[in-house]
Amino acid sequence: MGLSAVAVNGETYNNEIHREIETFKHRVIITSPDMCLKHDKFRHLLSTPAFAKRIRRMSLLGR
Repeated sequence: MGLSAVAVNGETYNNEIHREIETFKHRVIITSPDMCLKHDKFRHLLSTPAFAKRIRRMSLLGR
């Protein structure tokens, strides 16, 4: 048994990755604060009630 993970950044983020995150394909999402600041669609997804209630832990690492 393993965890499915995805790294989300300005180079990897696209509609396919967005759908995978939206449908909870991945249990672990590795990203940066910049993604939330620069990508409105990504920020909106993370803040929707259906998604937010499934978040167990969020860690933000700066530079």
